[in-house]
Amino acid sequence: MSDLVEKKLKDIDIIEQIIQLIKITVEKSKENFEISTTTIRNAHVNHTQDDNGNVIALEVKNLNYLELDNYNLNILNKDIQELVSTLVGLESLCLVGNGINHIISDLNNLVKLEIINLSNNKLEHLPKDLLVSKNLMKLDFSKNLFSELHGLSKSIDTLEHIDISKNNLTIIPNFNSFAQNLKILDLSSHKIKSVGKFIKSMENIEEIYLKNNVIHSVENSTFHNSLHLRILDLSNNSLVEVNFDCSRVNKLERLYLFGNPISAFPSISNFIQKIIENRYFKGIEVIEKLVIAYFDILTEENELVYETEGSHVIRLKIPFQGISQLPGSIGSLVKLKELDLKGNNLKSLPGSFDKLVNLENLDLSANYSIKLPEDFSIYNKLTELNISWCNLSFMPDSLIELKNLKKLNISSNIIKKIHPKICDLEELEELDLSYNNLDEIQKPIMELIGLKHLKLAGNTIRKIPEAISELKNLEILNLNFNQIQDIVVGLSVLTNLKALYMIHNRINEIPDHIFKIESLKVGHFTEIIYPQYQVKSVCLKNSKNSISRRIPYRLICGMNIS
Repeated sequence: MSDLVEKKLKDIDIIEQIIQLIKITVEKSKENFEISTTTIRNAHVNHTQDDNGNVIALEVKNLNYLELDNYNLNILNKDIQELVSTLVGLESLCLVGNGINHIISDLNNLVKLEIINLSNNKLEHLPKDLLVSKNLMKLDFSKNLFSELHGLSKSIDTLEHIDISKNNLTIIPNFNSFAQNLKILDLSSHKIKSVGKFIKSMENIEEIYLKNNVIHSVENSTFHNSLHLRILDLSNNSLVEVNFDCSRVNKLERLYLFGNPISAFPSISNFIQKIIENRYFKGIEVIEKLVIAYFDILTEENELVYETEGSHVIRLKIPFQGISQLPGSIGSLVKLKELDLKGNNLKSLPGSFDKLVNLENLDLSANYSIKLPEDFSIYNKLTELNISWCNLSFMPDSLIELKNLKKLNISSNIIKKIHPKICDLEELEELDLSYNNLDEIQKPIMELIGLKHLKLAGNTIRKIPEAISELKNLEILNLNFNQIQDIVVGLSVLTNLKALYMIHNRINEIPDHIFKIESLKVGHFTEIIYPQYQVKSVCLKNSKNSISRRIPYRLICGMNIS
């Protein structure tokens, strides 16, 4: 038999021994346990061989799922490591999710290793005599229990990527003592409080990830030697100000500061300038790049959405990013048609905001203390406006000047009175006044004759006025969660009404005239006078015009009329 065949058999035998070892360990501790060839429950053993018969990649994953006791699991991991250490041609080793709490020194035999992945284990420290392969390029110790990192003292010139995220470090280790050529460092999700010292010595670093720590300060000169730094992620920390020097970080492409309580950012223009010099930003105008780069810094990764047309930004979406102020340069987005700023912490809008005269869709909802523009008439192209959840007690007068407005959402505020001239919004088709402090459907609403959708849920309305019949184009009427007792005849003349929602009111019975609305497809009604006998009365009309008026709530939670 040739040496090549013998080599193949030897390596295959080792892999088979690992599989059998797992099976035997499980069989001893579990009865009636179904075992397949390479997968035991969710545990996996996979390998790759090169043309010469060397096993060059091995993956043993998820031994935790075997539900072994700690004693048997520790013995199993030790025995597997001893077998793995004989695969001297191994280039990639993945022992993930196995509950490993100790690395044996025999792994030093694996001198060709380029990648070691020991993530999601129970490692607290490394053995002092762990020399590690001289060819090592990537080391992954993420999701372990390290509170400090010792044991890697011998210099590894080839090491470029270290991931030690999601451990318990409180300070940044001196990686430079063994990884002078490090390019990617991930220290996310620890308890690190400050940045400086050892970062300064990383002259070849390109990407640093420090998100989800408790960092409150960054030394001014931390990145003086980071001439190749492209990505710096400091999101979700405790930074109050950002004033570290970036004058020499000439290759910076991405800086993430989302989730910090930053109140002072004196050097932001310097960072922005670096970023726009190194990124294309879809070929948009330089002055517009300044705005996009600003939001790119302050938003969570991949959460900034924008669309361009030619060299201009026409749509910009930055929802729920905790942004407390907009840059004055936002006025440079002169072609902007859609702007979504909902769920931020905006208190006011910059003066340059009035230059966004091409806006068609504006969402400022859930900025609870925002001061709205004094003159909405500037934005006369607006067709959709959402100012819900803005703690408004009245409708701004200038809203009435939005002659092209089709959709207005002013729900979840504290409004008691509708603006008397709301009927001037002649193009308005959808009006949402849900969850305000309205105690009646006020007369100005009845004059919105083009209205198709009217939502008044969650108020304290007691009566539907007969004048509702004036809303001839109404298709959807939502009066859920009010105190209405009767359904007036005026509803029966709404020949375009398709859906009527009146759950959680005080309705005793559905009158006959509701069943005569030919266009009605959906009707939801709930009686809540006696909660212990709660009944949902449902309109149901089929092709034979059969009608069901009262159906137990436990059987029906809503029904369509078809």
